Amino acid sequence: MTIDTNLTAILRNAPIGNKKINLVAKMIRGKSAPRALQFLQYMPTKPAKALYKLVASAVANAHNNSKLPVTDLYVQAIEVGRWKKFKRMRFVGRARIHWYVKHRSNIKVVLGQR
Repeated sequence: MTIDTNLTAILRNAPIGNKKINLVAKMIRGKSAPRALQFLQYMPTKPAKALYKLVASAVANAHNNSKLPVTDLYVQAIEVGRWKKFKRMRFVGRARIHWYVKHRSNIKVVLGQR
């Protein structure tokens, strides 16, 4: 299966964990592009805002580069992968340190034509 590069958009180093993004991505896989954008626009979560911008970018790529009508596009696949973790520390009382990890992820949206 060959993927047309004009129908994709990639976001690297997103400051959101991949599990949180996958929860929202599951809801829009297979939906039409306008319906997915409408769905993401009113979701009050941080992953939804990132996915909204990414799907809108993929739709704009398809419209500008391939001259495809927006109504014929649908979300064929959303691939969410992990990126490296950032280890941070928080200083607490009695001269101790608590370590925590900030997760990052890569997202790729692939649109298809019906």
